[in-house]
Amino acid sequence: MASFVPYPNNNVHAADPGLEVAEPQKEHYIDPASAPLYGDHEREPHYAEQSPGFQRSKTICGLTRTTFWLALALVLVIVIAAVGGGVGGSIAVHDASKTRKTSATTVTVSSAPTSTSSSTNLTNLVVPLPNDVATVALDCPTSGTNSYTSGASITFSWQCGTDYNAGSENEAKNGTIVDLTSLIAYSIEDCMEACSQMNALDVITCAGVTFRSEMKHYYATARANCWLKDSTGPGSSGQGNIVAVAKIVS
Repeated sequence: MASFVPYPNNNVHAADPGLEVAEPQKEHYIDPASAPLYGDHEREPHYAEQSPGFQRSKTICGLTRTTFWLALALVLVIVIAAVGGGVGGSIAVHDASKTRKTSATTVTVSSAPTSTSSSTNLTNLVVPLPNDVATVALDCPTSGTNSYTSGASITFSWQCGTDYNAGSENEAKNGTIVDLTSLIAYSIEDCMEACSQMNALDVITCAGVTFRSEMKHYYATARANCWLKDSTGPGSSGQGNIVAVAKIVS
């Protein structure tokens, strides 16, 4: 017969005869003084673990921030310089054009134009205004006279240093020299051609011309530097190489 053995745990009863008594599991003893109250214990801070390759982006458009801002500043400088250069260039061109229009031009020609065998066809030729031309060419003969034949086959004899003054005695000594008309001519040849053309019109007869090379001066005072004459005469000499006369000889 099995004997009953008392055990402090009141939940364990005596076993039946022939049965072994199982030893109860020991309970884990917790000191009430050191045990945290429910809901009062502190939790350790939780740190979210970042993935190994995760980093905050430090680039803009694939460039580092410093490189991006420097590149942007450089582009702005280039754009501003281009705009400024364009505006400055436009102002300079405008000022140059304005100066060219308002300033007088001095044209110096070493010799009178001569005809050549090869023809040159000039197009859209713009000649300076008379008040912009100080002098035109006057290739005076070193001695004697020169001969010129116009397009209408009229031959002139011309020389420098003499002037057929209007009102002076004519060559026939039967009257005075009269100016038929006056005009602007850029060469003495142009002046003789005008006289020749007047005769070709068969309205009034031109006998000769006076031509002066000081275009600007005579344009300002007389609006002409070429005078067509109804007759010729001895004229007044000693005028220098700035004036020339021509008369029709055939």
